[in-house]
Amino acid sequence: MVFAYNTPMKMNMKIMLSLLICGILLLTENTHACSCIPPLPPLEALEEADAVFSGTVLSMRDRREYIQVQVDVDCAWKGSFERRAVLYTFSDINSCSFPFETGRKYLFYAYFKNVRVNKRILFTDLCQRTKEYSIAGEDIDELGTENCIEE
Repeated sequence: MVFAYNTPMKMNMKIMLSLLICGILLLTENTHACSCIPPLPPLEALEEADAVFSGTVLSMRDRREYIQVQVDVDCAWKGSFERRAVLYTFSDINSCSFPFETGRKYLFYAYFKNVRVNKRILFTDLCQRTKEYSIAGEDIDELGTENCIEE
């Protein structure tokens, strides 16, 4: 009796399975979706953040893995600012980068991020409560404008 271990049907199944595995690996290799836990309520987020302020984005500059965002600060709830603030977000939207637009006003919740020895930057991303000011009503109501330090 002769046993045929590699019949054409088994070979086709192996090839199909190999192609399926390769296809799945190719499709998922470059996928890095942003995944965040739900943000803290406004007052808890204020406590956790290193800086909370509102202002208008003046300019953005690509700095390789980060985008540098220059902001004209009009109100600060936490943090010490001159009239201008500089903060950063990731340059890749798949890395939770916040999609800022020049000329738009935002409410920023930011934290300090160590990028190398003796170098810290103020940073925000999609996982923070940062949002366009026009939809930040809940936050503004809870933070209150009387607690705002006009700069």
